[in-house]
Amino acid sequence: MRVFFGEEDFLVQRALWKFKREFIEKNPQALVEIFDGGENSVKDFLYSLSQGSGLFVQKKMVVLENVFDFDKDSQEKILKFLKSDFNLKGGVELVIAWRGRAKKTKLFNFLSKEGQVAEFKKNTPLEAEKFILNKLEGVGKIEPRASRRLAMILSGNLWLLDRELEKLINFKAGKTITEKDVDEMCDGEVSVKIFDLVDAIGNKNKKRAYEILSSLLNQGEDGFYILSMMIFQIRNLALVLDCREKGISDSRVIAQKIGLHPYVAQKTLGQLGRFSVVQVKEIYQRAFSLDINSKSGKINIKEALEDFVIKI
Repeated sequence: MRVFFGEEDFLVQRALWKFKREFIEKNPQALVEIFDGGENSVKDFLYSLSQGSGLFVQKKMVVLENVFDFDKDSQEKILKFLKSDFNLKGGVELVIAWRGRAKKTKLFNFLSKEGQVAEFKKNTPLEAEKFILNKLEGVGKIEPRASRRLAMILSGNLWLLDRELEKLINFKAGKTITEKDVDEMCDGEVSVKIFDLVDAIGNKNKKRAYEILSSLLNQGEDGFYILSMMIFQIRNLALVLDCREKGISDSRVIAQKIGLHPYVAQKTLGQLGRFSVVQVKEIYQRAFSLDINSKSGKINIKEALEDFVIKI
């Protein structure tokens, strides 16, 4: 049983994808079934585990994401099943993954004891720069100032950082990436617009929020990309708010504590003056629900974002 979790969602997902790909490469005829604690029933998940690999499929992988989105009763059923049938049916590989910290539950204690666990903590700005160098190893070079600039613009968000590095690698074709390349090609402007968009949402300024959203969409930005950046900044608001509630008001201390670039921590701290605690929680819950629903493919992301803005 493999367990992947942590606050750095990009690294959790990358580890999961890599493990799944290697499993399929070794077992081309394998069956892979994926379940989500926020969408599927625990009954379906446990049924899949209990069935084993089957007559015509020698190997089977069962992936459970967001296991702690299940309610307490469902988590207890999973724990009971794993304790009674931990070795599982023949040929089954169980993988459990979630975004977030360790949990103070019996299920987490069992998983951490019995599984092969990999935790991915939130990256610091320095670690984001290491990520840049690792990404470029063997395929490109970057000036130190350009690396620092890129990490600052994207605030250590590895999803966005990976996307922009792919763009720069293809553009430079082996040549050294400069600070000018970063300024000209990367979405610093988009980051600023996202700050403004979240501001407008917090102020319940529908007209302004809709204008910014339309501007982003009209300039060709992908709806899922916009949503990911919105969630990233709203999450920053929640983390900085938590620090402030604990009496921490120095942006440098906050940046170090939660792994943000100092500039972003300072800007987010200033942004909090326009939000109430209730607003931050409400906006985060709505954005997170939109994220879950959008991944199911059941909604049009552009229309969903517009609806999100209109209903603030």
